Amino acid sequence: MLSSLGRIGPNELMRLWSPACSFAPAGPSVRDAAELVRPDARHDIAIYAPTENRYHVGTFTNRGILAKLSADRSEAWRSLDLAYLHRYMLDELLIAGAMKGKAPSIGYTPLIEEAERMAREALGVAILVKPTAMAELRAVAEAHDFMPQKSTYFYPKLATGLAIHPLA
Repeated sequence: MLSSLGRIGPNELMRLWSPACSFAPAGPSVRDAAELVRPDARHDIAIYAPTENRYHVGTFTNRGILAKLSADRSEAWRSLDLAYLHRYMLDELLIAGAMKGKAPSIGYTPLIEEAERMAREALGVAILVKPTAMAELRAVAEAHDFMPQKSTYFYPKLATGLAIHPLA
């Protein structure tokens, strides 16, 4: 969830991101927002605009830019949807470009309804991404690279805290 965007509303945000992504309104037949980010969906992300109470879907159009922006990262990392969103769309186009170095507030939640609520309350936007596939996680690990922040959410979590930290 993005907020504290100043005068940048959902439509302006999608215009700013036009070098990176082509957007279209999600069809009125969408009853469950989770359908928009299924692994087999034709598009890459979905943006919830609370001012319109509707979703827009986006398809990435310039994935090769990460080879230039993040040449130090592995090809496996550069192929991740969340890496593209964070490194190009957020870092370059929004923060360094339109916001002149000022970062927006970013909130994370694995729940779509919670993301929508947060976006409404903060007058921001919710961005839904496809879940990270195990093959993607494995490829990044085998390349000795790190996953982007908040790109992996697994439930149930392993109860490792007790085994790692002594109780006494």
